[in-house]
Amino acid sequence: MSDELGSPVAAVNLEIKLTEAALSLKENPYRAPKFSEEYDLIPEKDIRKLIVDNYLILYYVEESQKVVQVVTIYNRLIKD
Repeated sequence: MSDELGSPVAAVNLEIKLTEAALSLKENPYRAPKFSEEYDLIPEKDIRKLIVDNYLILYYVEESQKVVQVVTIYNRLIKD
């Protein structure tokens, strides 16, 4: 990540920001919108997307266990 951001300090700051955002889902996990229906990552789960700067945190809520499961975090500006 530091190569992508050009600075180890920037990478650490981004890591802190992403971690805080993910942990904040504990308070209100349904605040983020559902991820596009065209991407059926886990068919039986309602995948949601939390936007943090140029990154998406994709996750779902495991209601029976009262937990949020993060599927992936990725830079939405990088094109394959």
